[in-house]
Amino acid sequence: MKNITTPDKTTQELENDVTAKQIRFIDLYCSKYGELSATECAIRAGYSRTSAYQRAHELLNPKVSPATAQIIHDRLMGNMEVWMLNKEKHMANLCRIQEAAKEKGQYGVVAKCEELKGKVQGFYVERNLNLNAEVSAEDSKERIRRMYDREEYEEFSKAEIEHIFGPEPTPEERAATKKAKAKKKKEDEELMREMEKYQEDRKRERDRKYGLNKPTNIGKFDG
Repeated sequence: MKNITTPDKTTQELENDVTAKQIRFIDLYCSKYGELSATECAIRAGYSRTSAYQRAHELLNPKVSPATAQIIHDRLMGNMEVWMLNKEKHMANLCRIQEAAKEKGQYGVVAKCEELKGKVQGFYVERNLNLNAEVSAEDSKERIRRMYDREEYEEFSKAEIEHIFGPEPTPEERAATKKAKAKKKKEDEELMREMEKYQEDRKRERDRKYGLNKPTNIGKFDG
């Protein structure tokens, strides 16, 4: 996993560079991820209510607080690896639950586990798949709204964009990129026109070769 702020230090080494109050903020923010806003985490960590918003904003900003931002990034990435389920792990969990339910005589749970195992293996098609996708997307938006206010999320998103794409381009670089895209679009359009012309020429040649363009007298009647 790449470090986004301090590439020469491990997470453990970074934790030696932060204060106890900052560690409390990190613990709360990562353990309550999606439940508490960054400002609420700062308040619970011991920052005053009047400064909590600003302190949370700074602690999440890798340019202002590189150590805390890196620790949070590493912890959340580690949590995501734990949260993510692959098919094999999911099936193993269902089998364990099913066996435990059998021993306790909880046959409703056993039947439900069997149904879920079938769904995991694709035996059932969910008719409300699109609806579930829409709900999941809306849930994700709601989680983000609970975690951040607009300014915090913009700052966090900007840091992630820089991590993925590099520093923000200069006006000259943006202009060069825009020019290159316009040139590529023009070339693509010209290529499409050439392909269409080629297809039309081929069709005309086939029609001429097989006499498809010759007029016929079918249907005419000289009374």
